[in-house]
Amino acid sequence: NDGKTNKTLNIKLKADKKNGYFGKTDVGVGTDNYYRGQLMFNSFTAKQRFSVYGVTGNDGKTSLDWQDNAKYATSNIDISTPGMMIDPGGYDELESRSGQYDGKGLPVARTGGIHYDNKWKSDTLSLNANYKIGALTVDGTNNIQTQNNIPSGRLNSNSDQNFHSKIFRQKIDGVFQIKPDSTSSLKITLNGGVKNTEQINHALTTTENETDALLNNNLLNNSSNTDQHNLTAGVLYTKKLNKPGKTFSLNFIGSINKTNTTELLNSKINFYSNGLPDSAQSVNQSKTNATSNNAVNTILHYSEPLSKAMLMIVSYGFATGGSASNQRTFNMAADEGYDSLDSLYSNNFEVKQLSNQLGLNFNLVKNKTMLAFGSKVSTVDFRQLDLYSKNRLNRNFILWNPQVNLQYRISQQSSVRLNYEGNSVEPTVAQLQPVLINNDPLNITQGNPDLKPSFIQRVFVGYQAYNPLNGQLVGLFTGYQLTANPVVSNLMTDSLGRTINRYINMNNNSTVNFNFAAFFDRKIKTIDLNAGINLNVNGNTYYNLSNTELNRTNYTVYTLQARFSKSKANVYEFNASLGPNYTVSGSSLQQNINNNGRGFAGNGDFTLYLPGKFQFSTNANYQYNSKTETFDQDFSRVIINASLNKLFLKEQTLKLSLSGNDLLNQNTGFNRNVSGNLITQSNYTTIRRYFMISLSYDFNKVGTDKTKNK
Repeated sequence: NDGKTNKTLNIKLKADKKNGYFGKTDVGVGTDNYYRGQLMFNSFTAKQRFSVYGVTGNDGKTSLDWQDNAKYATSNIDISTPGMMIDPGGYDELESRSGQYDGKGLPVARTGGIHYDNKWKSDTLSLNANYKIGALTVDGTNNIQTQNNIPSGRLNSNSDQNFHSKIFRQKIDGVFQIKPDSTSSLKITLNGGVKNTEQINHALTTTENETDALLNNNLLNNSSNTDQHNLTAGVLYTKKLNKPGKTFSLNFIGSINKTNTTELLNSKINFYSNGLPDSAQSVNQSKTNATSNNAVNTILHYSEPLSKAMLMIVSYGFATGGSASNQRTFNMAADEGYDSLDSLYSNNFEVKQLSNQLGLNFNLVKNKTMLAFGSKVSTVDFRQLDLYSKNRLNRNFILWNPQVNLQYRISQQSSVRLNYEGNSVEPTVAQLQPVLINNDPLNITQGNPDLKPSFIQRVFVGYQAYNPLNGQLVGLFTGYQLTANPVVSNLMTDSLGRTINRYINMNNNSTVNFNFAAFFDRKIKTIDLNAGINLNVNGNTYYNLSNTELNRTNYTVYTLQARFSKSKANVYEFNASLGPNYTVSGSSLQQNINNNGRGFAGNGDFTLYLPGKFQFSTNANYQYNSKTETFDQDFSRVIINASLNKLFLKEQTLKLSLSGNDLLNQNTGFNRNVSGNLITQSNYTTIRRYFMISLSYDFNKVGTDKTKNK
């Protein structure tokens, strides 16, 4: 017994305890043909893990939530270095943090995935890989009411829509990492996917002026089929040099994206003058749109400590890429099909970009202060070729990105932060192309090749303090964003209600976004209750042109909320939040009309642990929005869900549940929004009342001591 043998044996025993498996099954059937099913399984050792999952149902769940995703579908995709971040894909229609769809329509989901990761050779080599597959079908209706403020008055539109969408998607991602020694690492990443989307929309829209005189009605039928392919690969090499803080990194990223869309557009519009028929317009078109984007990015980082407290980071980036857009629109010719090219709504562009970026940043950490500051500057060479007209457009941009981040730690539990960032944003390719887009013939969009970059400045100030003795938490946060030279809409609306939107730079006015939040939380020990209150203010100021006149839109929401929580182990759990809100909204074009309105929101949940391994749970959500000058009806709804659960087995891992969704049958989709000239309210189909009985089982097994059998 030299000590080393016992130590080795203990390590082996601890490693064996990391061997095992766990998983979960959950199946349920309900009224009105609602159902759900989930199966999850994870097998693991100390170095290796394999997991598989599947989700199916029409109850709104489309994938794993973030907690189950961490157990069964973890991805270590990270192809970033300081100053550069590439988003590898993340959430989409089939995946969200909550695992639920967005609430519009009635969904049917089928999703699944496989995960594998492994480490070997003393953890110097590692692999992490995922495959995901999914399908989502959504059907529903949507009623949209819109007020469009124009200099001569206002236009009121009402649109009744039926929609159908079907998505099928597959994607993979993987990371292979090599650590040759303690000072260097090489990471190779890959992610890609294919996706097919089918959409069918039918809409009947009527538009009236402020005197309720009919201007037009439009019967619109639109169907499309889109195939998307994307692939991104990256290589990141990092090296620690001969003294602490001195490092070098090289990051290479390449990406390819292709999209092909076929579309059928059929529109029949009747126009009216003084309430009497004026003219009619029919659109019957077939459209094809093929787009592609490819990019190669390389960036080098070098860090050098200037002192024990100061670090300098120098970076250089080089990027090249290209994109192409071939959009063709064909009109229906009598007895000849879609063979007449409409050049007004067609284009064929090629774009090439070349950019160089130089960055210099400093990090200071001293006593209670952390300070990071510096800037990046990029030059962008933009070249566009119109393959129809052979016209060339060459542009050069200089983009700046200054930043300052300051944090001062007042104590171990309190700190104050100040952040500033400036960022130049170049126009998108879609905003630059002068082609007309007539997917809605009453609202046509056109790009502008003369657009210039915008400059966005963001300031954030925050203070937070926590007292662990009484559970008191205090926070104050505020943010302000100013966009100079923003790209905005220049709207031209005629007397028949037709609008053309052309993008322009707003040279003399800057758009503003701001927010303020204050909160206070504390534990009331005499009644063992956690209580808190918070105040939020969010707003913006936007500009655009409407029939050559400047329009300024102000929008601010004030929210006051109180919250409470209380629990007793194995007896009950309770939390609730509620409070009023008030919206202030107005347009400079129609100053006598506003969309101001009050509201109230509340939600809470309660769980009661009963004898005999029974549990009762319920949650409720209340929403109220008052009528406004634009919308003449109040909106209110109460959504109550409840379940009664019975637990079985010694570990209480088998659960039988009877649940009710939306017991009062009041769940109606609702949204109000302000954007530029437009004030919009939507009411849409969503999942309402049903009852379900379900059975779930959580299982697991941890490794045993194999040495006992030797």
